[in-house]
This record gives sequence, C-alpha cells and structure tokens, in this order.
Amino acid sequence: MVDRARTSVDIIRAYAVQTRGLFPQVGRTHRAIKKIEKGTEGTVPVNNLRLFTRRRSPDWQHFDLTGMLAKVCSGLEAGASNRAIQIQQSFPSELTLYGDPVLIHKAITNLVENAMEAMPEGGTVHVGASSDATATDIHVQDGGSGIESHEVERIFHPFFTTKAGSLGLGLAIVRQVAETHGGMIRVAQMNSGGSLVSLRLPRRMARRAA
Repeated sequence: MVDRARTSVDIIRAYAVQTRGLFPQVGRTHRAIKKIEKGTEGTVPVNNLRLFTRRRSPDWQHFDLTGMLAKVCSGLEAGASNRAIQIQQSFPSELTLYGDPVLIHKAITNLVENAMEAMPEGGTVHVGASSDATATDIHVQDGGSGIESHEVERIFHPFFTTKAGSLGLGLAIVRQVAETHGGMIRVAQMNSGGSLVSLRLPRRMARRAA
C-alpha cells in the first residue's frame, strides 16, 4: 500500500513538472503547480523524468567503478530485504572507469531497481562487472519471469512500461547513458529464467573523450 501511494505521488509530481511550462510564470495556476512540485520533491520517477528531459554535457573523469557498484548495492539493500530479495555482488576489487560518474551511477541504480521490480515474490539479483582491453561490462541479472521477445526492444523506449503506475523511463535512461558514453545496452533471456541486462562501455570512447 505504501509503495502504491508513493508511486501515485511520483506520477502527480512528474506531470506537474511537465505541465508547469504550459502556463505563465505568474498566477494562481502556476503557484499551485509549484506547490505540488515542492511537496513531492525528490521521488525516483520525477528524478528520472528530470534526467531524461534535461540533458547536460557529460562531466568526464576517472572514477572507482568498484566502489560505485558496492555503494549502489548497499543503498538498495534495505528496500531489497523488505521485498525478500538478496543482492549478490561479483566484480573485481579494483575497477576504474572514465565517464560521467553521476550518469553511470544512475544507470546502474536503474538496472538494479528494474531487476528488483521483476521479482515481486522475491529472489536474488546478481550484480557483476568485467573489463578487457576494449570495454567494461556491467551486468545485472534477475530471477523473474523474463521479458517477452516482442518487448525486448520496446523496454528501452521512453514511457513504455508493463508496470501499473510506472512512467517507463528507467531503462530509457540506461540506454541514453550508454549512448552518451559510446556504449550499448543488451538483454539476454536466461535458461534458468529471468533476464540478464548488460551495459557495455567501450574503452576507445574513454580515450577519445579524454
């Protein structure tokens, strides 16, 4: 019930953000919309909407990817535990990346949250990463029911969702981040059930951006 109420508030704020630009900067309507925004500030779908619609130039820098992955998993553990979900981590102890840490952090968070949402009855989310001479791969695997073959491409489209009350921007942002870094996003269906989503970021893009 709490999650449903929070989702409703998120949607209200998201539409308020979109609607505000349609009205003059003064007047009762504009002030009312601003109050709605302030009262629902900081919710996940609204943050996704803001990030998706207000693109900025990437802040290229080297950062600790291993630490970021651990931080994302740690930050989501409490919510995962409440859903009977375990987050299993498997990545090198020292893995660095050149890119925009804010965007990469958001992409990883969205991937893990999406995996959690795929398992309403609980299970295990596997978060991993690997790197070679050409690219760094970030993998997130869930144990859900999988994705229908005709929906594999559509899940990355803005506002496409199969979840009631969702804005459908989480995975669209992941693809946006991948493309910004010259990378790609891939989905594989697992024989054991569930899906494996991989964010691949080529190293050649890092050298060119530097």
